[in-house]
Amino acid sequence: VLIAVLYLFVFYFPNQDKAAGLERQIADKREKLQQVQNSVKSLDDLMKESQDLKAKLNEAQKELPQGAEIPELIKSISETGRKVGLEIRQFQPLEESPSITNTFVAEVPISLAVEGTFHQVAMFFDRLSKMERIVHVKNIDIEIAEEEGTNVSLLVEGSAITFRFLSDEERTKKKSKKKKRRR
Repeated sequence: VLIAVLYLFVFYFPNQDKAAGLERQIADKREKLQQVQNSVKSLDDLMKESQDLKAKLNEAQKELPQGAEIPELIKSISETGRKVGLEIRQFQPLEESPSITNTFVAEVPISLAVEGTFHQVAMFFDRLSKMERIVHVKNIDIEIAEEEGTNVSLLVEGSAITFRFLSDEERTKKKSKKKKRRR
């Protein structure tokens, strides 16, 4: 019995405390491991979300040209009118202005006047709506230009607005101008 009691006090009880301490350390390490695994999963989700956002940005950039692409877009709109048989009377890019609703884009207005049949005008606007780029048509006035029997030629005047992304530099300048105005 003395040997058993001696064994308990010398070896068993001190090792029980160590074993309990080690079990607590194992539980803490498992908890930390779980937290790290959750962080890694969260990071993977964030990386996937970042890739999705980059893809959406690329899509948006296709719809909103950079400054150098604006002349090409204007040429494309003009060619669209000619292809459907419209007579282009006026097609003039106007001065660009910053967008009131969005700090990342600028509006590029185009004054236009075209003449053609109703069908040609409708086809022109339909093709504008199907372009990869965003083109907003507004302030349209339609009047009869010529009328010969059943042939009616319409004169359509208005404006088309397209948009372009502002560079970081341009956005910074825009913000500094707003701050100066507030003072």
